[in-house]
Parts: sequence; C-alpha cells; structure tokens
Amino acid sequence: MGTASQDSRMNALAAISGRAGEQGKGHRIMLIRHARTICPPCLYGRTDVDIEEPLDNGFATFVRKHRLENAPVCSSPLQRCRRTAAHFLKAQGKEGCEPEIIPDLQEIFLGELDGLPFSSYTPKQLKFLESAMRCPARARIPGAEPLSCLAARTRHVLQELLHRKEDLIAVTHCGVIKMIYASLAGINVRSNRLWLDWQLGFLAGLMICAQECPDGRISTTFTVLEPVSEHPSDRENA
Repeated sequence: MGTASQDSRMNALAAISGRAGEQGKGHRIMLIRHARTICPPCLYGRTDVDIEEPLDNGFATFVRKHRLENAPVCSSPLQRCRRTAAHFLKAQGKEGCEPEIIPDLQEIFLGELDGLPFSSYTPKQLKFLESAMRCPARARIPGAEPLSCLAARTRHVLQELLHRKEDLIAVTHCGVIKMIYASLAGINVRSNRLWLDWQLGFLAGLMICAQECPDGRISTTFTVLEPVSEHPSDRENA
C-alpha cells in the first residue's frame, strides 16, 4: 500500500531482525518495491500511477553484485512496477523486452479510498483514513480487499516463485512484500509492528534464499535489501 504524501526519506529501511540469507546456495528471489511514484497525495493501492524519472544506475550495480544478469524479471501488472522492471531488464542488456506479468503480485485494493485524493475526502472517509493510519491491518475501508485475501494470494505467489528453482527478480508493492515477510518470519499479519514500524522504502525489498531439502521441502532464509537505486531528489534532501 503506497501513500503519496510520505516523506522523501522513507527509503531508509527499519532494522528488522530476520534470519540472514545466504548467497550462493540454492536459488534467490529478489522482491523489490517499485520506484517513487507520481500522483496527488492519496492511498494508491490498485490505482495505476506512474513513476518518477530519471533513476540512477544503481540497477546495473545491483544486477552485477548479485549475479542476476540472466535472471527472469517478473512484475505486478501495475505500470509503476512494469516501468521499474524495465530498468532491471535494461541493466541486463535486454532493453525493450517485457517482464513476465504475475497478477498476484499487485497491491491490495483499498476500496472507495483507492486513488482518491485526500483533499476530496468526506468527513466519513476521513474517519476511515484516521483508522487506517492508527491500525492499518484492522481498518474497515468499504469495498477494500480483505487482508485475508491478500495473505492467501501472497502465500500462493511465494510458493509459485519458490518452486521455479531459479534466481529471479520480482517487482511488486509494499503490501505484498510485507505480507510475504510476515509469512516467512512468523509475524501476525495484523501487527502494527509490520505495517507501521517497518518503513519499506521505494526500490527496497527482500532477498529470499531457497534451498531444496533431501525430503523435497524447500527451506528459506531471508535478508532485507537496501534500496537498489535512488531518485535525484533523495540526494538533494539527504
């Protein structure tokens, strides 16, 4: 779930403890949040907003560092993810190619508040927003996708990606990454620690290292990733 009015320094990751991922064993899934967005201050779940350009060359550095030159690039259907995925493809020398679209990687739908500018809210909608800001996981926004549905589809997409047994890059959204993190770390998905304490920045994410066990199960470790790249305004406001 994105909030367009968040501070430009929100790309600093909170220090959340987790099991450290191990590179070089099994295969890796790089879950990356899309780049900074362009839209009026609002909650933009499924609203199809664009990203700010230009971005720096951090994508090429990331691809080389993690040896992802040949990794498939997947994306949410929303353009902020597809356009971010295009930067990874360009860094791989595949400019003009399209990422694989995975519908279950798209962000939670926020019902009647999705994409509605804050300046247009009715008093009743402002109460929904205040509730969402205090306790996002327990907010009751009319028409919104239930958290249980987001949890179910993110568990499904995680299993799908794990069973591909290959390194890959998946460009997705804050809500999806946090839900997958909760599943891996055993955190209650309704915990404020997950939704409020961890400020997942643009182009930051999660590296999941997976390895098949002798009994056929897939074991996982994970590491929180610093932002892949930065927007020039991040440097200006540093």
